[in-house]
Amino acid sequence: WKFFHAVGYVPHLYARSAVQLASGELQWSDWVLIYPRRIRRLSHLLHNPDTNLGLGQQNLVDHFWADLYDLPDGADPRNLVTYTMMARLVHQVLHARDLNFTHSQFELRMVLDQRSGTVDTQVMMTSPVVAC
Repeated sequence: WKFFHAVGYVPHLYARSAVQLASGELQWSDWVLIYPRRIRRLSHLLHNPDTNLGLGQQNLVDHFWADLYDLPDGADPRNLVTYTMMARLVHQVLHARDLNFTHSQFELRMVLDQRSGTVDTQVMMTSPVVAC
């Protein structure tokens, strides 16, 4: 299955969080990759819950990409079940990293990687800013 992930653009989920300052402005964190693909090891043949969770989460990102791709022009992606699942996943991960954020946002990027690194990135969808 890895062969197909190595060819062409692959969906990646990025998110950021913000804290609302006294002035009302939002102070944003950098965009972070939520679920980088897990590295497989020989020891995972016996026990690999982290890898299995990562594969399940990446599968959700792949399904979200497919749903967005199939969405008719002008349709609201927030009506997709996978959109709701992505928003919850992002909130959980950001909450685990930073307990003090007040707003969040995520985006789906199509990334073309080669052995030398990332060649190209295209943003497929950016969510609206959500108050938490």
